[in-house]
Amino acid sequence: MKIKVNIFAITGLLGFMVSCSSIKNYDKWDNEEKAMLGVGTVTRIVDWGQTLDIVYYQNNCKMKRKYLGMSSSLDSEPHPVYKEYRDKKCENDYRETNIILGKYPSRDQVNLYFATSIILNKLISDHLDHKWRKAFLMSNISVDLYITRHNSNIGLKLRF
Repeated sequence: MKIKVNIFAITGLLGFMVSCSSIKNYDKWDNEEKAMLGVGTVTRIVDWGQTLDIVYYQNNCKMKRKYLGMSSSLDSEPHPVYKEYRDKKCENDYRETNIILGKYPSRDQVNLYFATSIILNKLISDHLDHKWRKAFLMSNISVDLYITRHNSNIGLKLRF
C-alpha cells in the first residue's frame, strides 16, 4: 500500500509540473548549469548502483540464511552454530537509510525511485530561475557526493 501511495504522489507531481511548463517562460540554461545537472545525474546514477548492491546483498544473505536453516528475517539473530558460516557482507547487514525506500527495498522500488528522482531533478530545475537553479543543483550534487562517498567507504560497489 505504501509504494502505491508513493507512485501516485510522484505521478501526480510529475503531471502537475509538466502541465505548468507552458505557464512561464523559463530562463535558458547556461553551460555551468548544464554541467551541474550532468554531474548531479552521474552522482545519482552512482548512488543508484550502490543501492542496488545493498539489495543484492540483502537477497544473497536471506537465501544463505534460508539454506543454512536460519530465520529469513534480516533483523533476527541466527542460531549461534551458524554464525561462523556468515560472510562479511552478511555480518555488515547493509540497510538502506533513505526513508522513502525503507530499510529493505526491492530492486523494482529502487529502480522506480532513482529513475523518478532523476526526472524530477530536471523538471524542478527547469522551473527555477538561474540563482535558485544553481543552488538547487549544487545542493543535490553535495548530498549525492556525500552519500556515494559514504557508500564506497563501507564497501558498496556499483551493481546494475
